[in-house]
Amino acid sequence: MYPTDSFLQESLDRGELFVLEEGGGLCASVILNSACNEGYAGVTWSIECGENEILVPHALAVSPSRQGKGIGGYFMEEILKLAKTEKKKR
Repeated sequence: MYPTDSFLQESLDRGELFVLEEGGGLCASVILNSACNEGYAGVTWSIECGENEILVPHALAVSPSRQGKGIGGYFMEEILKLAKTEKKKR
């Protein structure tokens, strides 16, 4: 099952696991890094860039009780802001 416990722990250890909290509760989580796994092979991209020039969201999850309320979209907007701040290609 993806993500595995070891993948989550390794991401946490590397500082790549981000969470969104609201009202003291966990709303969503995502792993952000520049890694493209085998699932990205063969995809035609609209930009050319090196691995460290991008920010890739992995395993974006929204709490079932918060789904359908725009949390995922909001989280993606925040990820795009972070990418811009870090001068990543978009």
